Amino acid sequence: MATTRALTVDDLWELDDDGCRHELIRGELVTMAPTGGVHGELLYRLVALLASQQVHEQGRVFVGDTGFRLSQEEETVLAPDIAIIRNERLTGAERITGFIPLAPDLVIEILSPSDRVGRVNEKIALYLDGGVQTIWIVDPDRRTVTEHAIDRPDQLLQSGDVLTAGNLSMSFQIRIEEIFD
Repeated sequence: MATTRALTVDDLWELDDDGCRHELIRGELVTMAPTGGVHGELLYRLVALLASQQVHEQGRVFVGDTGFRLSQEEETVLAPDIAIIRNERLTGAERITGFIPLAPDLVIEILSPSDRVGRVNEKIALYLDGGVQTIWIVDPDRRTVTEHAIDRPDQLLQSGDVLTAGNLSMSFQIRIEEIFD
């Protein structure tokens, strides 16, 4: 009976570029399907909204395939759609060519048709356990954002509600309808 060995963070870094997006969860390689038009549009909109609020002056914004190693003990690297690290927490991490060994302050994930509830919940737990303060899960079908934070209950936000930086010592506000309209 053949067994496959768990991959390491170094294995992930050295993987040949196959045109797919990969994450590593506890040594398991997770390949993600391409996302599609709605995902791409929402990603662009969110980046533009954050830029219009001068978030880049308050922290470093990472988009797309940037890998974050949230724990040195686990072989896990996650690549959120958008991640923000406040300026006061950056001590050279922005110059690292490999995976960033630092938990973002804010992670934004846009749900795709291929996302499964169990896997999304697993990633939320990994982010929170790894030190991410706030996670926004953007649901294009329901036109909602669910906010998960370390220090408060989950919140479901919809049209008429406003996303803020919460406890992140940053200043910005995004109306939910700005994301979807």
